[in-house]
Amino acid sequence: MAKKDVPGKSPDPALTRLYWDNKRRELNRNRSTYNCGKYFGKDYATSAGYARECDEYPMASTYEGSGHSDYDPLAEPGNFSVLPVKKESNRDAEILLAQFYDKNRVIDGPDDGFMVEITS
Repeated sequence: MAKKDVPGKSPDPALTRLYWDNKRRELNRNRSTYNCGKYFGKDYATSAGYARECDEYPMASTYEGSGHSDYDPLAEPGNFSVLPVKKESNRDAEILLAQFYDKNRVIDGPDDGFMVEITS
C-alpha cells in the first residue's frame, strides 16, 4: 500500500464540502463502516461495552472521503483512516463540523476548500 497523503493538511489538496450528492456521501459512510468492521471486528460497535460508531477521516461530508477513488481515477484507494469511537463523541464532532460549515459558509464543491489541523 502506498503512503497515505493526508488531504486537508495544506491548501493542496484542501478538503472540499460534499453537500448535494447524497449517493456519494452514503458511499463514503458505507466504505468507512466496512473498513471499521474489517480492521476492528464486525462487532466493533458494541465490543467495547458501550455504543461506538465508525469515525473517518477525511469526513464523509467531503469529496475526499473514503469513496474518493471511485470518482477520481488519480486518487489512491484506501487513502483514508477509520477508528471506532464513542457514539456520543462522534455525534458531538458531527455537530461541530456542521457548525463550522455554517459559520464559515462553506459551500459544496472545489471552489471553497478548507484545511484541518490534525493533532494527537
